[in-house]
Amino acid sequence: MITKPRLSFSALVVLSWALLAMAVLSGCITQSIYPIYDSKILTFDERLVGAWVSDAEEISWVFEKDGSRGYTLVFYSEDEAQPLELEARMVRIGETLFLDLYLDEVPNDINNLIGVFTLPLHTILRVDKIDDELKMSELRASWLKDQLEDDPDAIEHVFVDGRAVLTAETGALQRFFAAVANENDAWEGAIDMRRAEPASPADR
Repeated sequence: MITKPRLSFSALVVLSWALLAMAVLSGCITQSIYPIYDSKILTFDERLVGAWVSDAEEISWVFEKDGSRGYTLVFYSEDEAQPLELEARMVRIGETLFLDLYLDEVPNDINNLIGVFTLPLHTILRVDKIDDELKMSELRASWLKDQLEDDPDAIEHVFVDGRAVLTAETGALQRFFAAVANENDAWEGAIDMRRAEPASPADR
């Protein structure tokens, strides 16, 4: 049973802290104002539930079931004193699985002013493999920037400090990610973890 963590100030200011601090994501991540999931394509894969660790074991993700078709993701890092809890939802678009990560709420015991300056965004990852290994890819920010500069109407967006933030609503997001799901140049391997070994009786 995992105790619900309190979030550090740095974790609350921007969701990208959680992903950049993982040291498993490369480059800038692509984020969206709206989720990629809705009730029609929301799915649940039991294989994701459990603990996953990086090769060096300095980072771990723990997925727990949340409701009938959702997950809670608790992220632990040796570099952060406190863990971070995210909402995670999986969708299937065509033959491809995607995972949507989202900071759901600012805890009540944190200074209320933080919420005023915090805009939680959705981070969408392509799920490439779930078995004894968990492999996911991120949409390359540089690829997306080039595409949008060539075709600004490809998907609704804004540029913030040179980085594209997607502003399209859910249906348009689904169509866009369906179109680029198999574009090899568009994706970069970001998450490469292995399932954590169960604790031995001596460790309990």
